[in-house]
Amino acid sequence: MGMSTRIRDRAFMGVALGLVAMVTLTASLAPSPADAREPLPGTPISDTDVQLLTEAADSCPTLTPARLAGQVMAASRFSATPVEAVQAVGGQGTAGLVPTVWQKWAPWDGARPGDRPASITALAHHMCQLVGQLRVLDLDGDRWQLALAAHRVGVEPVVEAGDVPAGALEYVDTVQRYAIWYASQPAFGGSGEAAPAATEPAVAQRITRAAPLPVPDAYLEPILAAGAVCPQMPPARVAAQLMATSEFDPQRLGPTGEQGIAQFLPEVWVAYVRPSAEASPWTPASAVPALGETMCALLEAVPGTGPDDYPLALAAFLRGDPTIRSLADVPGGERIVALTEQVGHFETEYGKDPRLAPPADPSPSVAPSPSPTTGPERSPQASTAPTTAPPTRPSPKATKPSTPAQTESDQPPVKAADADGTNRSYGPYFIYNLGTKMCVDIPGAGAGPRDGPVNQHNCYPNTPDNQEYAFVPRRVDSSGNQLYWIRSVTSQYCLDLPGKSSVSPTTPLNETGCFDDENQYWRLQPTVKSGDVQYYWIVNTASNLCLDVPGYSTGGLAVRLEVFGCRSNDDHDWALIRKANW
Repeated sequence: MGMSTRIRDRAFMGVALGLVAMVTLTASLAPSPADAREPLPGTPISDTDVQLLTEAADSCPTLTPARLAGQVMAASRFSATPVEAVQAVGGQGTAGLVPTVWQKWAPWDGARPGDRPASITALAHHMCQLVGQLRVLDLDGDRWQLALAAHRVGVEPVVEAGDVPAGALEYVDTVQRYAIWYASQPAFGGSGEAAPAATEPAVAQRITRAAPLPVPDAYLEPILAAGAVCPQMPPARVAAQLMATSEFDPQRLGPTGEQGIAQFLPEVWVAYVRPSAEASPWTPASAVPALGETMCALLEAVPGTGPDDYPLALAAFLRGDPTIRSLADVPGGERIVALTEQVGHFETEYGKDPRLAPPADPSPSVAPSPSPTTGPERSPQASTAPTTAPPTRPSPKATKPSTPAQTESDQPPVKAADADGTNRSYGPYFIYNLGTKMCVDIPGAGAGPRDGPVNQHNCYPNTPDNQEYAFVPRRVDSSGNQLYWIRSVTSQYCLDLPGKSSVSPTTPLNETGCFDDENQYWRLQPTVKSGDVQYYWIVNTASNLCLDVPGYSTGGLAVRLEVFGCRSNDDHDWALIRKANW
């Protein structure tokens, strides 16, 4: 079955949002034809606008402040009135959104299209929804470019073409060229000298040294920490990447804004690193472990992670684009290949350093005891309660259950091909965290409110509560993964994230009504196995982020769950346990 047929069967083609008429804009928006790789100078903007763009770009990892700036420049040149061609099809405000899009994405009550912050914020949310839709559809190509095309001409023409359709090419090129120029400006972290888009990343040009420098003792501990995050980034590779990109220079500033010893682009740092008072790309103690976490998250984002995927993850890191799936269309791709080879050479040399031995297998050798601990009863202040007080749960008994047992028939299939063909729901399950020894939980003991929070709490398999969830098959992605709703048996609400598209790391989890074509699809990725208990990463497919407990296995009672970049040695491993198996 072809892509377009499959999408029609999914009734997805209706999501055009009134944008098809805008195809006529592409010829009139851009200046005279030019090489799409040449930066196109935009209107200088204020620090206030830069801050606004930065905040709006946090809506999803694919966006950056410079990318949004390029789109706003094409729509209105940062004025309150769109350019004539955008006005001609009903576009309004600084972002030039047509009424159907504005009505859907107006960010707060009383917002008006002429409200500059509201207009740009709505544009960001709209673009993130398109990115999330295209992620589910799994089209090949740069997802940001495809989302730009869908914004211009609608989703259906993009799906039909399987790429940027001809009617959107000039618009996409124009926005890209503006974005390149804005990214080069100091306010956006650039050097002030615009480089052509085809210019290879500066870090990829540092491949002349035949032998690596010794790893400085001062950086050994953070390198070992970074190398413990996932098997694909052992300490020797972390050290090799640092050597190849910065030569261990913590003060290095790259010509396109790369910062510090790990050469983080600002937008990559914001998207992947947990904010804290101590964290800084200029501080090796935080930047080096963050490099391990970020590279592992990018490796995880590549379907079918294997030894050949490191160049793609490295390209995503260097370009600030986690959607890269092929180096063929990446400017400077051959340089990235050369840099990868240099990293490999350095990794071989660093592998001889006994200080950089890879960590032992972190898989637990002894089954944990996922028992209902007898911690303090939850206080009313620990949850967001509906207007009427929810029923309180009885004090749990301190009886320790036997070690949970699982069989393949107990578990929802990871791959759709392994399903039994009935399309039935699986479970219900308690969703139990390996690190915190707690379960996914709704505040109180009954059905929580619509749009209410989802927390973790002690597990209560022997008393009436609201901790059981069904895994409801909904779609299958291009890799054959079964995608699920995770639906509360008590409330019949689904695990949900704000909005309708991809979200930023640390976004908190809600429960609400269940909807398709939003951001409520989750897939399972098996991780560690402890005894007979299989653990999984539970991955949100719209954002490619994992179900997470804030902190590093330190989250306590009633802490609200969130999503974050997937990684090992944290609290991202969850078991699905039936009540009868406790």
